[in-house]
Amino acid sequence: GKNYRVKAPTASDLQNAYYNGWLHCTFVTGTLLFGADSTIVWGRHKFVGSWNDVDTSSPLRANLLDEMLTLRGHGVVSDSAFPVSRSMLGKIRTPLKDGDLDCASPECRAGLSHMSATLTSVQQAAEWGMGTTEKVYASYYSHYRVTRLTRFATSKNFHDAEF
Repeated sequence: GKNYRVKAPTASDLQNAYYNGWLHCTFVTGTLLFGADSTIVWGRHKFVGSWNDVDTSSPLRANLLDEMLTLRGHGVVSDSAFPVSRSMLGKIRTPLKDGDLDCASPECRAGLSHMSATLTSVQQAAEWGMGTTEKVYASYYSHYRVTRLTRFATSKNFHDAEF
């Protein structure tokens, strides 16, 4: 999941729903899946709060397990925070976390380190390469209030944006 900062609502009940006390900001959060060419190929947003990465990514994980939708041997590259379970083995590739390399056998460390660096590079290129996602949400921070219509406007902006 990724958090995108938006302008704080003036109504206190909406402000409470969108405010993340730990990060001290107001966010819209969601899960986006980018293609190798930086196009968004799947996405789901949760507009209330920012502690719901599992909620926004569970349909994607179900799609990855469905062999009619995801070919055998194929999957996605994700950041290390993506929820991974045994059922996702081979479907989600993540870079190594701190300390993972130390746990690997010495003969595997060079290969694992190279794989981790490659996964990080692929992930960052797709996610941040063109900055289009951040541009859509930047408009919500400066021009829009968060309302029930924000969901429709976000969908329209992603559809109209040139990726």
